[in-house]
Amino acid sequence: MIGHENRPNVSLRLLGKRGRDGRTYNLPSVSEVAVLVVGDSDEALGDRDIIVVEKSGQLQRISELHPSYLPLQYPLLFPYGEDGYREDIGFSRNSSSSTHRKSISPKEFFAFRLHERISEYSILLFGRRLFQQFVVDAYTMIETGRLTFVRTHQKRLRAELYSGLAEAVLRGETDGSRHGKRIILPSSFVGGARYMVQNYQDAMAICRWIGYPNLFITFTCNPKWPEICRYLASKGLKSDDRPDIICRIFKVKLDNLIRDLKSKKIFGAVKAVVYTVEFQKRGLPHAHILLFLSNEDKQPKPQRIDEIISAELPDQVTDPHYHEYVKEFMMHGPCGVVKKSSPCMVNGRCSKYFPKKYLAATNIDDDGYPAYRRRDNGRVVMKDGVPLDNRYVVPHNRFLLMKYGGHVNVEWCNQSQSIKYLFKYINKGYDRVTTSFFQSGADGVERCIDEVSLYYDCRYISSCEAAWRIFGFEIQYKDPPVERLSFHLPDQQHVIFDEADDLDTVLNRKTIHESKFLAWMEANKIYSQGRDLTYGEFPTKFVWKKNHWEPRKQRYSIGRLFYVAPGSEKRGKVERGLSKTKNLDQQPPHLPTVNPHKTKSKKPSMASLSTIHHLKPSSILKPPQDYRFKTRPTFHHFNNRSLSLNSVLSSSTETEPQIPQTVDRFWQWLKDEGILSSKTPVKPGIGPEGLGLVATRDIPRNGVVLEVPRKFWINPDAAATSDIGSLCSGLKPWISVALLLLRERLKGDDSKWKYYLDVLPQGTDSTIYWSQEELLEIQGTQLLSTTLSIKEYVKNEFLNVEKEIILPNKQLFPLPITLDDFFWAFGMLRSRAFSRIRNQNLVIIPFADLINHSMKVTTEDHAHEVRGAAGLFSWDYLFQIRSPLSLKAGEQVFIQYDLNKSSADMALDYGFIELENTSRNGFTLTLEISESDQFFEDKLDIAEMNGLGESAYFDIKDGQQALQTEMLQYLRLLALGGTDAFLLESIFRNQLWGFLELPVSRANEELICQVVRSACKSALAGYHTSIEEDEKLIEEGNLSSRLAVAVGVRRGEKKVLQQIDDIFRERESELDFLEYYQERRLKDLGLVGEQGDIIFWEPK
Repeated sequence: MIGHENRPNVSLRLLGKRGRDGRTYNLPSVSEVAVLVVGDSDEALGDRDIIVVEKSGQLQRISELHPSYLPLQYPLLFPYGEDGYREDIGFSRNSSSSTHRKSISPKEFFAFRLHERISEYSILLFGRRLFQQFVVDAYTMIETGRLTFVRTHQKRLRAELYSGLAEAVLRGETDGSRHGKRIILPSSFVGGARYMVQNYQDAMAICRWIGYPNLFITFTCNPKWPEICRYLASKGLKSDDRPDIICRIFKVKLDNLIRDLKSKKIFGAVKAVVYTVEFQKRGLPHAHILLFLSNEDKQPKPQRIDEIISAELPDQVTDPHYHEYVKEFMMHGPCGVVKKSSPCMVNGRCSKYFPKKYLAATNIDDDGYPAYRRRDNGRVVMKDGVPLDNRYVVPHNRFLLMKYGGHVNVEWCNQSQSIKYLFKYINKGYDRVTTSFFQSGADGVERCIDEVSLYYDCRYISSCEAAWRIFGFEIQYKDPPVERLSFHLPDQQHVIFDEADDLDTVLNRKTIHESKFLAWMEANKIYSQGRDLTYGEFPTKFVWKKNHWEPRKQRYSIGRLFYVAPGSEKRGKVERGLSKTKNLDQQPPHLPTVNPHKTKSKKPSMASLSTIHHLKPSSILKPPQDYRFKTRPTFHHFNNRSLSLNSVLSSSTETEPQIPQTVDRFWQWLKDEGILSSKTPVKPGIGPEGLGLVATRDIPRNGVVLEVPRKFWINPDAAATSDIGSLCSGLKPWISVALLLLRERLKGDDSKWKYYLDVLPQGTDSTIYWSQEELLEIQGTQLLSTTLSIKEYVKNEFLNVEKEIILPNKQLFPLPITLDDFFWAFGMLRSRAFSRIRNQNLVIIPFADLINHSMKVTTEDHAHEVRGAAGLFSWDYLFQIRSPLSLKAGEQVFIQYDLNKSSADMALDYGFIELENTSRNGFTLTLEISESDQFFEDKLDIAEMNGLGESAYFDIKDGQQALQTEMLQYLRLLALGGTDAFLLESIFRNQLWGFLELPVSRANEELICQVVRSACKSALAGYHTSIEEDEKLIEEGNLSSRLAVAVGVRRGEKKVLQQIDDIFRERESELDFLEYYQERRLKDLGLVGEQGDIIFWEPK
């Protein structure tokens, strides 16, 4: 009761406004009994009690701990006045408490009440909605008790650094209440913010130890499970009436699911599992599960993904039960236009991005994101009167769906960029709703007391969550377990003491010098098997027993050092040192000593142990939208590499140039490995283009030049099977191959590809290697902006890889890997990666990159993947090159790298361009729908319906006379407005894109011309030379290789820009003669003749 006088009227509203994380702060979507716990309310309002009137007329307050509280609060459930909980209920004689308690807790009391017993008829369990209220009320009583303990007991404790207490005693200050910091809500408090953060960091520790998770599974409870229906039908109840039964059955099935995933190897061998159980405002529990697979199963082919994950409707005739389950549990929607009220609809669009696109086969992009197979096979199911096809199927696994008969969403999540999102998603915390208290004045008008401070962060507890927590079921699960490892600076271990304690007494405790960290050093003195382990590796072989470490007898735990904030420089040094230091039985100067007066250790300092500078975490930047990482053909042009023509010539020979020894050794290695034979029709040779392959005999057109077995290919599969395979899981394919190149280069003579690596140059003339002075020569070009974007992208990828992989794995990367090293590997991939082999997104073929490029070759049909002999008795896939030209003995072999590459692409990939080939000159127009456009949503919908998006990119080539129809359509869409805006109405939605193939109106077409011409002039003004000046430089010749690239690219871009401007200038002059939409429409209706004359209709 609140007895304040003149208290204003206060009302509580649930707010649907989206101002916070929508996964946590959203409105309930089902009707259920729940409770809102206002965490910021006054402490006095936390007391829950009942006031009764005695016969004498006096009032008596009965708290929630009084035995009569429950029967008075719920007289229908306790009609005979049975006692509720009280604090002195003891354990039965046949049971004992592991915590040495003599009485039961509220949680144990209510868990007892929620179970049905044969010898007792429980009215409580038949209370339906009232039972739901009782369950949530009971749990809030438990939670309130825990919070009250924290508030009234923990705040009396103090935590202080040992050194701080020692100094206080020396100053004569022995009053404990004057020192320390209050402990408010520890990480041991289940559900608190620290609890969630610690679990998130535990999950990240598993990720660092094992690799990225591979599967993300969402398992949702089905209230129609036969076990639930069978039990409740006999009692005349519905599933809503018994949240306790819902939770118990779900727990059983969840445990069985985890057991199946581990033992039956449905997706492969499981190395780790992390899951969290949630109770969102939809009334049913569900679990988010992350699976970590073994190295052999981490990178499946698309065919394997199709075997374990389906996103299609099964055949109703051949598999009717499976078809029915997919229809009932795994169909999304209906949503969209047919059902705008669907919960997934946000701003008129499906937040889950359904319907998906049809795909004939599953594919995985370079970032590791899968797009599942969804064939357009005509299979449809009806749901709420709406036909749904394969585009609406939620990805799932057939075995799990058929066995568990509920919603089991299975997603492949093997990508590094989603890892933090996934872990934060499964540890995002309890559901809440956003509420606001409003004050009503005398006039009844609601006024917000304070817009900021009176928003309360309300905890939402459903009846299912309350039952789950009362039963003590896990809400977080990790296997293998994670051991949290604390560490500290000298004399800065934390000491816990009561505020009434005398500090002299505290400092004289035996446990004052005990900590998990110091015990690790002591264990290194005792156990020799632990001296080869770092502090983080120690829990794999040892177990912590209260105050000391013991050798582990079974299983293992993963060690995790506590997080250090970036500002804690000294502790950060300790953390970095501990990640590498082994056999530490004494402390270096930067580490704590057991006795502060002890002579300093002669061991090296932590600074010397940590030889690589630790970089601060950096955000992972995706490439800009105008840069999409594309794999490149394997072949390079040696004359434009560090291994130039001059470097391979003999110093004094004027006859035939000598082949360098590195190439000779590489050639011999090819022979030793059986790649070369007497039938090989080529050998290394030097011509005007540099080092290449020369025919040893006549080779007909389409004749075989070389064949390389798959075991010598350098690709993500090779990385996965190498000694860094476990580190490559979940990485972008190009990064795993780049790391493989760097790792093999570190091996030196022990590398399988030593002789191939010796042949590789130290750099190329690609613009990513240019100096700042050289980049000034391409000022104003798109090549410059793309180059800078790529350099920033590679730099950020390197910082992430260095932090997550290179630095923590010194045994694999014993020498420093620099940003220049990473750029070297990146450059090698851009100049050599080949992507036109079946099922290969990124592959380097040693031997093939000795072949040079020629613009005279006008076909790319030279590379093939064939099945053939890969040894004396083995068969395998072979990479085969066939000559696109007929060759005579002594002539050099040439191929075409890529007919579709622009000069800028050639400069980026290979460091050279074809100055004479103007068809490679190009410019990319980037068009974008402005968010400030009042018709933004309508225009975006139309663009997406036709395969485009908010931004669109159009390549214009030199000499191109007509612009792409799709580009003109997009331009006209952007310019729609004013009197033309009626075309955006829904009745024209399906026809508009066709209308835009032709001019819409004079105003629309004129605006397009003005905007494009203005953009062209602005771009041309950004170059520091004119077209004429560049052409003069080219005519004069004597340009260095890089300057020739710069002059050629900027000349080509300017010519294309001038060409675009000319096209739209000519179009401006024709505006009066064009036919627009209204005229075409009148002609279609027969109201205007072909010459524009009006046709008058006369009645017959």
